[in-house]
Amino acid sequence: MKSKTLQITLVYVIISLIMAIVCHNLLTDYFFQSKYSYLFFLKDVFFIITTGFIFRYILATNEKKNISVFKKLKKTNEEIKESNEKYDIVAKATSDTIWDWKIQKDSINWNKGIESVFGYNQQEVGKTSKWWFDKIHPEDSIRMSIKLYSFIEQKTEK
Repeated sequence: MKSKTLQITLVYVIISLIMAIVCHNLLTDYFFQSKYSYLFFLKDVFFIITTGFIFRYILATNEKKNISVFKKLKKTNEEIKESNEKYDIVAKATSDTIWDWKIQKDSINWNKGIESVFGYNQQEVGKTSKWWFDKIHPEDSIRMSIKLYSFIEQKTEK
């Protein structure tokens, strides 16, 4: 059996049939004698098989959706990996300093250019913007703040 869906459905049907047989035998032996007891048993078997097919259909549909989502995630993961590899190549090839600033979290990640261009190692710089803002000359601070605010508010592209 290749499919987990088929395996799960068969286990469900087999266990249900065993339970139906046991319950049928207990009812006919200890509780009542009816000439229609086998008709009730056939009704139970029909119900079990029908619900087994419905169960299999639901599982197969979910399995197809899961496979589709997994393929999309795998493709996205490959694209991210490729993008990161390209970034690493560009970061190594340039002498510029590249940073990624997550403003909401005040988290900055610097490439190795911070050391080669400015002479600071990444431990000195830290992971927040405080270090960078402390290094801005007081005369440039207001002008830089205005430009940064304009950029954040999307009033400028640079």
